[in-house]
Amino acid sequence: METTDEQINFENFFNQNTNGFCILNLQGLILHSNPAFYQKLGFELEEIKHQSFLQLIHPQEATLIKKRFVQFIQNGQSSKNRFQHKENGTIHLEWNVSLQKEDQKLFVTTRQLDDKYQDLEERSRIYVNIIENNWDAIIFSDIGGKILFANDSATKMYCYDRNELIGKNIETFNTHEASEKAKEIVSSLKKFGGWSGEVIHRRKDQSSIYVHLTISMLFNNASHPIGLVSNSKDITEIKEVEQQLIIAKNKTEEANRKLSEEKDKVQKTHQNMQSSISYAKYIQDAMLPKESELKHHFPDSFILFRPRDIVSGDFYWFAFTEAKPVYTEYSDFEQKTKVLTGFDNEKVLLAAVDCTGHGVPGAFMSVMANAYLNEIVTAEGITEPHLILNRLHKRIRVALNQESTDNKDGMDISLVVIDREANKMCYAGAKNPLYLYQNDHFKVLPSTPRSIGGPAMTPIPFEYHIINISQPTTFYLFSDGYQDQFGEATERKFLKKHFREMIQEICTLPIQEQQAIFEARLAKWQGEESQTDDILVIGVHLTPLIENSNPSEV
Repeated sequence: METTDEQINFENFFNQNTNGFCILNLQGLILHSNPAFYQKLGFELEEIKHQSFLQLIHPQEATLIKKRFVQFIQNGQSSKNRFQHKENGTIHLEWNVSLQKEDQKLFVTTRQLDDKYQDLEERSRIYVNIIENNWDAIIFSDIGGKILFANDSATKMYCYDRNELIGKNIETFNTHEASEKAKEIVSSLKKFGGWSGEVIHRRKDQSSIYVHLTISMLFNNASHPIGLVSNSKDITEIKEVEQQLIIAKNKTEEANRKLSEEKDKVQKTHQNMQSSISYAKYIQDAMLPKESELKHHFPDSFILFRPRDIVSGDFYWFAFTEAKPVYTEYSDFEQKTKVLTGFDNEKVLLAAVDCTGHGVPGAFMSVMANAYLNEIVTAEGITEPHLILNRLHKRIRVALNQESTDNKDGMDISLVVIDREANKMCYAGAKNPLYLYQNDHFKVLPSTPRSIGGPAMTPIPFEYHIINISQPTTFYLFSDGYQDQFGEATERKFLKKHFREMIQEICTLPIQEQQAIFEARLAKWQGEESQTDDILVIGVHLTPLIENSNPSEV
């Protein structure tokens, strides 16, 4: 059959055109294609013949195209889709299809889209993926609040199926409290185009959740509002924790109020300690002994005090009792007579206390312990260290109701009572020992292996040590924070052994040099490692006031 010029021109146009062409039968199978189509997809002509045109479209998009393919033929409308390349992923093509009635074939024209469109398409898919997989509940609605789209997090947060949410109004989630805020939200949307704040929403099962809601208007190119987008974050657990903190705060404030009424010894700053957690540091600072007062009684001393957080579970405590007369009571069957038999010397008391926990929980315990120590010594007149610890243990267990609950909070403590006139120092400790240097000897005075407070057990009497301080004496009180600090280089703790060896090495140096060494070695050991626990170390050097005094020593 002779080929006409018209046929030759069509073949040249078909094969040399930069746009892709292919001819399909009515079942959508490819009968013929020009190079611009099959080469763009990485195929040879024979490979692509008799394949389904729709199977070349990316599977994620092919399902919808199959449903609308007849509509495309009837309306002649174009579509933009990803087509599968034989070897290298996908390419973006714009295509349309028309029916050649005479031949009963389908003629498809394709055009490759530029990089700008592909980038836009890719960004759109990324944005959709981000929205769909976001942990926050994201809902799109029309300007009247009718829900058009809800991501998976929204269905889980509000306990609806996605199909149930579509078409509902966003006011469906409103509780009475949220409805009262509706006017505020609408006003803010009109004035500023958005609103953000906390509301209480209702789930499908009518249970309530606390939500941090951000809602914004969507505008078209003409700056007319066309819809709303809301972002909701479930903060129910945070609110529950806040409520628990408020309850604990209120209970602590009530306990402090009762202590103040009973003995009028607890400072006003303690009563207000829990009015705001942001003031906790100021309250704890007010609780600690004044530096001038400590230096007056211990001029040759240092305190290394570093809370891990803003406030601390460690604290140091100081008290001074004035000399007082001692009376003995006699009875002659008719009347009782008190006879002055002597005087009790002035005493200086110093303690290092390590309460359960650190930060705000530890600070709560430290306030309670400080108040009880002041009361036991000042109001009750107890100055023997082992008796003070025994009394403190009982007060803590009663205050925390530990006889009938699982509460195990408590504290470790080392306590000294110094009688300078008698050249005597008494020590008792609960799990915290006393390090002592005297007469060229370094000693470790052991503590009693039990804590103040905590679970019930057979009580072990607190050990009681008497130290003769008629010779120059250096002693150290401390918590376990320095020893437990992890090192940046080793990722291990400093340990008790190294702590003791360091003190043995430097205990003969002037007290201020010792403090500098404590700080320098801690900084070098810790490096950039975060602080593990609260740190407290107290060092005191005593010079005797009276020579040749010789109290018994244990």
